[in-house]
Amino acid sequence: MLKYKLYQDNRDGSSTKGKWYARVAVDETIDLDGLAKHMAAHHSPYSEG
Repeated sequence: MLKYKLYQDNRDGSSTKGKWYARVAVDETIDLDGLAKHMAAHHSPYSEG
C-alpha cells in the first residue's frame, strides 16, 4: 500500500500556485535481503534464494 501526503504549491510566480498535489510518504526502507523475504512471503513466484 502506498501512503501519501498532500501539499499545496505556494511558490510565487508558479502557474500552478494554489493547487494541491500528493507526494509519496516513505515510512521505512528495506535492503535486498528484506525485499527478498517480503516477496517470498507474499505469494510471489520467487523464493528468498
